[in-house]
Amino acid sequence: FDDMIGALCEDFRARLEMPTKLEDSIEPTLTRFGHRMLQQFLEPQRIAMYRAVLAEAVHFPHFAERLYTSGPLKGVQEFAKFLRSQHNAGVLNCPDAESAASFFSEMIKASPQRRAMLGLPAFASEREKDKHVAQAVQMFLHGCLPKK
Repeated sequence: FDDMIGALCEDFRARLEMPTKLEDSIEPTLTRFGHRMLQQFLEPQRIAMYRAVLAEAVHFPHFAERLYTSGPLKGVQEFAKFLRSQHNAGVLNCPDAESAASFFSEMIKASPQRRAMLGLPAFASEREKDKHVAQAVQMFLHGCLPKK
């Protein structure tokens, strides 16, 4: 089971396609990444894995630790590299890139993933999903754009 968790987390990160450079500008880059992230976090296999690990975390804490370090922690660290490069280029003002990466990820996934884990629809429509990502990107950017 431990190896399966590691493999699923590695596959998730590979399909997520972390940004490494700006595609156009920061807003569309983060928007496209937010959509990819949301799609991956809401996959039925990923939801099932989280449910299983959460249900048994008290009895098998090493599985929970493996999921956390192989999944969310590593993903935040990888995304933080991109944010740090954008901070160094003057595109963003986020000197603590790991916190910024965590905040962005949670704004994108927290509520929809929680709904999916409870067996509820993550969104009422594609329009609602698009609105969610756009709002998260806007909230993130208005907190991280350099002051002029």
